[in-house]
Amino acid sequence: EFVDDGGTVFNDIDRYCILDRYPNPKGKLYAGLDLGRAEDYTVLTIIDEEGRIVDIYRDRQKPWDVLVSNIMVYLRKYNPILQVEVNSIGDVIYETLKKQYSKTFPFQTNTYSKQNIIEDLILGLNLGKLQLPSKDLNQDLYNELQTFTYSYSPSTRNVKYEGKKGFYDDMIMSLAIGYNTMKSKQSKGTYAFK
Repeated sequence: EFVDDGGTVFNDIDRYCILDRYPNPKGKLYAGLDLGRAEDYTVLTIIDEEGRIVDIYRDRQKPWDVLVSNIMVYLRKYNPILQVEVNSIGDVIYETLKKQYSKTFPFQTNTYSKQNIIEDLILGLNLGKLQLPSKDLNQDLYNELQTFTYSYSPSTRNVKYEGKKGFYDDMIMSLAIGYNTMKSKQSKGTYAFK
């Protein structure tokens, strides 16, 4: 039930935060990149075709060229199909990554698209289509899941998803973009982990 002051989005977290270690990837790989540098984090989440999180890169307060260089290490290692958040600074970073990594696609983040990918993520988790790191393996993601909330505006009939005040939601956004990449299957060939 949606209420004006919102509430917790992800319940029963331990049901899907089950990976005690990052698994060896199977099949095609997909990734979502949420960008941030100063206050927020830049997060890259890599998912295999079985819906298991195989790796996460999270960093902040570094120059963009350093962040891009670090991201490229993960992209070369895993060879995923990547969607990058493209709003504000994201356009420039997307173009930079696209020149170095051809399997890079844009994801335009706005109120509508954010609501859609978060609701897809909620459904995917509830249906058991994703396996996330356990609390011990990735405390930061676990904390974000616990503090992610929504509010409902009766006047606009929109749902707004975000981390509670003082908390982050970058890992959730990266995960949601990665899951969207997996669902949309923007590839036209076989990209397998080697």
